Amino acid sequence: MTAIKATSLGKRYEIYNRPVHRLAEMLSLSGKRYHRELWALKDLYFEIPRGITVGIIGSNGAGKSTLLRLLSGVSQPTTGSIEVNGRITAVLQLGAGFRPDFTGRANLYMNCSLLGMQKADIDKKFDEIVDFAELWDFIDLPVKTYSSGMKMRLSFAIATTIDPDILLVDEVLAVGDEYFRAKCYNRINEFKSRGKTLVLVSHSLFMVRNLCDRVMLLDKGRLVRQGRADEVVDLYLKMVHEQKERRLKGINTRISTKKDHPRWGEGNIVIEDLRLTDGTGAEKHIFRTNEKMVIEASYRVHRTIKKPVFGIGIFRSDGTYVSGVNHLWHRRPLEIEELHGGRSGTVRCTIEDLPLLQGSYYISYYCYN
Repeated sequence: MTAIKATSLGKRYEIYNRPVHRLAEMLSLSGKRYHRELWALKDLYFEIPRGITVGIIGSNGAGKSTLLRLLSGVSQPTTGSIEVNGRITAVLQLGAGFRPDFTGRANLYMNCSLLGMQKADIDKKFDEIVDFAELWDFIDLPVKTYSSGMKMRLSFAIATTIDPDILLVDEVLAVGDEYFRAKCYNRINEFKSRGKTLVLVSHSLFMVRNLCDRVMLLDKGRLVRQGRADEVVDLYLKMVHEQKERRLKGINTRISTKKDHPRWGEGNIVIEDLRLTDGTGAEKHIFRTNEKMVIEASYRVHRTIKKPVFGIGIFRSDGTYVSGVNHLWHRRPLEIEELHGGRSGTVRCTIEDLPLLQGSYYISYYCYN
């Protein structure tokens, strides 16, 4: 049986540059539009069978959270329809549905009531919810005094303790500590074992691979692929890799042609371009640990210099210096005594086994004598 079915689902937002433009558009006799349209989701068709766990992945702005808001009923679609079979609860943005000036106890009763529970039933579940959230010392304090992790714990405890048929979870587990995340994963597995339906939005691909039976990949508001978790996650990683390659290639091109990027020294010799290639000579910008990386720098000499030394500095994305290399550069002849003005050439640095750990790095290149 189908738990959720979406047909031609779309969500459009009207974006105004200034709040007054909304009023101006309402009062305009000529029908002038002051807004632009943004389709967060468009033409989505899918079915989620009962009793499976579905992950929703994609880059920021792909429409993942918007889709969960539509499925939960928090937001209404612009086009299409959603059919939900069963009792549904959602753990969305942190603090969503909480009144900050109310105590945790009052918010617990209010949220459970909104989910259709009677007071007598809430009384029976109260201790279980607070025990799971581990908030006995704070349950009678205003929610505005809670940390983000405490809000998440209360929200997750409420949504899962009332035993819904369908549970929607947005990227909220990321704010919890390791201990409480483990508790949440255990409860999710218990939820799955009872044949419930779970829809999960997460940037943790490890969690998606391990928890989800199927995965939906969104890109710019459209459903790109849905299928087995390993296949769709691999496709997403491939897309991310290609996007990084294009972005970094564009950055490299801009740096090569800009005249105002940072330079130091007297300008006797200028590094005009830098290329990163693999062992086959193919240009690339993303390397794996222990891969071969070749750095080629093109230079132009403006005034004669003696005994030039070429080198690079490798920095982490946060600016931390990692390593410097000046003895791996190869040039023929290697023992050059001087370079005369007007000459140009290329030097190459070969790193046979790249020793860097996973992360983002940038390279600063230089020549001195």
